[in-house]
Amino acid sequence: MSKKPTKETRYPRGFAESTEQKPFAASSGLEIAPGKFPPLEPYKPAPRVRAKVGPGGRIVIPAAFRAAADMEEGADVWLTLEGKEVRVITPLAMARRAQESCMKLAVPGVSVVDELIADRIAEDLAESQDD
Repeated sequence: MSKKPTKETRYPRGFAESTEQKPFAASSGLEIAPGKFPPLEPYKPAPRVRAKVGPGGRIVIPAAFRAAADMEEGADVWLTLEGKEVRVITPLAMARRAQESCMKLAVPGVSVVDELIADRIAEDLAESQDD
């Protein structure tokens, strides 16, 4: 004999049967009219294709992937091994990733270039005084 579902089992945590309790989205800062929920976005998995490892370890990267990654035939790429995953990244993508990391550390209103020039001038002055 099966149990009759209770309020807790019929509704996911954070959802309410009555309007007394706000849905979980409202508690996260989203304003939702009573009885209305935002539309669900369809799940979009990352693009994935099956490929075979050919002679000499060669793998063909599909044209659509190469175009999306701004890869041209004969372009250099970097391979990294993360656990059991092999990742392919272009030098341009690596540079963009490094720039994004550096921008997180940047102080608004401070020019890194001006600071670098000032440091070089100070080093040059210090070297000329030592001579």
